[in-house]
Amino acid sequence: MAFSFLNVRGQVWKNNNIGIDNSVPAPWHPLLITGTSDGYIISCLGRTYQFRTSSLLLQATANGSELLDRPVALEVGYMEQWQPVSKKILKSSASEIQLEMVSRILGERKQNITCKTKISVYYDGLIFYKIELSSSTALSNRISLNIPLKKDFSRLIHRWNNSTATDKQWWISGTFPPKDQVAYIPYFWMGNAEKGLFWFAESPNNWMNYKNKDAITFSNYTSINNNSAVLNLVKSGQLSTTTWNFEFGLQATPVKPIPAQKRNWVLGGASTSTVDIIWPDPGKPHALKQYGYPEAVNIKSFTNHVNNVKSNGKKAIVYNCLSYLSDASSEGKQFKAQWNINAKADMAGDVRAYSGSFARINFTDKDYQDFIVWKSDQLLKDAKFDGYYLDNVMIENLNANKTIKTFSSTKEKLPYYPILEARKLHERFYKMVKSRGRDNVVITHSSSRIIPPILAFGDAYVSGEQYRQERVHVQDDYLKVSGLEAFQTEFSGYPFGLAGIFLPAFKQQNYLVAEPTRALAAVLLQHDIKAWPIWSATIVWDEVNKALDAFPGFLSSTFIPYYATNPLIKTKKTNILAGAYKNIKGEYLCVISNVSSQLSDVVIEFNDISISNYEIRKLTPRGKIKTVVGKNIGAEILAKDYFIFYLSPKASKK
Repeated sequence: MAFSFLNVRGQVWKNNNIGIDNSVPAPWHPLLITGTSDGYIISCLGRTYQFRTSSLLLQATANGSELLDRPVALEVGYMEQWQPVSKKILKSSASEIQLEMVSRILGERKQNITCKTKISVYYDGLIFYKIELSSSTALSNRISLNIPLKKDFSRLIHRWNNSTATDKQWWISGTFPPKDQVAYIPYFWMGNAEKGLFWFAESPNNWMNYKNKDAITFSNYTSINNNSAVLNLVKSGQLSTTTWNFEFGLQATPVKPIPAQKRNWVLGGASTSTVDIIWPDPGKPHALKQYGYPEAVNIKSFTNHVNNVKSNGKKAIVYNCLSYLSDASSEGKQFKAQWNINAKADMAGDVRAYSGSFARINFTDKDYQDFIVWKSDQLLKDAKFDGYYLDNVMIENLNANKTIKTFSSTKEKLPYYPILEARKLHERFYKMVKSRGRDNVVITHSSSRIIPPILAFGDAYVSGEQYRQERVHVQDDYLKVSGLEAFQTEFSGYPFGLAGIFLPAFKQQNYLVAEPTRALAAVLLQHDIKAWPIWSATIVWDEVNKALDAFPGFLSSTFIPYYATNPLIKTKKTNILAGAYKNIKGEYLCVISNVSSQLSDVVIEFNDISISNYEIRKLTPRGKIKTVVGKNIGAEILAKDYFIFYLSPKASKK
């Protein structure tokens, strides 16, 4: 009897189609395209892109706001006045639209330069460009890409830092700089606390200037009221060929609405937790076979544990990792030559409890993608838990130690950050999980690296573990190592359309000390962020969660932050932050935080409402109300602490 290779080797997962289709998953909807006299308009969830034949992107609109101050333009020399030649639709489906735009410019000394651009737009709002320049003579002039945003929608920035200083963060989440220059980085985001624009280039292929510190220039133009990122791709004299090509991506944010359920997702560690992450846990009856490997040692014991978690009213989600693999697994051994990238192994204590090493692998390999999605689906189907926690979603240079991707234009080993392949794998995984139950969840971990095209295929993401690194370790106050802008963007996820969960990372001596945790809670409360309660004083999170849950309609209420254009509450003290939740009954949950190290007396002034019309009820023992006059409340708030109270309209007198 003959045996196929598939049966002999047991590779039943090869070439499966799980999660591979052209469907548009919730909450997104099918793309819409409309032709114009000189281009096309493409609409996706919450965003509209206007393409013109003579520019790369005429306008991007997010939730009703136009983001661009001027069109995104490719400049050759100092000329950007491209003349339209042709336009056509290469593909049009619910999930993807492809355009081809051709334009021409007359350069110096009657040089004819043609630009052919293939544009792919996906249902999640991702735009990917493939640009080809061809010229009648050598392309010897500078080539740059200009991305100018309106200042109101680009006051903040999130990007890599490229700093080698041992006391600096390797990422930046803060205000847009007056001027800054940096060598090639794979992505950046510019926006405000509500929306913005994400850019990426997976590699610096044909970016002749990528090693120089002026590869990207960020400029705050106060005179013309815009903030601009300029990619200085080729400097004068760096090219001598008549052709040149380049690839990059853009995505307007938010990528989707943040689910109301995110306020109810409190990861394990406290009595008020609602989501239990089933960790590998070697030695326990419900253990996984290897670290980060989606197979149980004993499926019956594992399923019993899942059912016990769910019987206590909690979601049961299982630890997984799409970018790492244990080399003690059978597939890790068999495909080592194909998947191994010589990456440094994770040697954390829980990893060491297992045999073998756990290291980043080549997740762009089709066989690996087929395997990990199929294997994860089998466990989910058999044990019927509520989804997955995906660790290590942070994008890295896959070419760092071993060449995974080569480029025909150069023999140099270029950096490669596979954002598109990661997006494809996470989209496939997301569809698989949701196909097993629409209420199933995917929670990802991506500390310090917020990449919307990837993280969009998760229901929430965890950030904050970067502060476990010695260079930026937190003693007792996060605002000593970070700014409020990071909480408005990187940690909350709101301007990206992603639900952020914060992972505390105090030094061990402060794990059980209430004061540092309370100082963190005072900040998180002002940004509608829930904490994963581990590595901190859980008694604080239990108090906070009980107070929030006591507010009627908390999950669906509208959050009005201190940094809103029209905040509900004002104070005259910069160290006092004041936000509020409003439910459909017109009731308010007010949260006042003192982020300074001094006790503070403060007057809390309300816009548009009179306190005399409301009953006031404190929901925690924190803080003290001293006076109530008209629209104002006089209060005392302890140092690095919070004060929570509930305003309910008084019953009208008949």
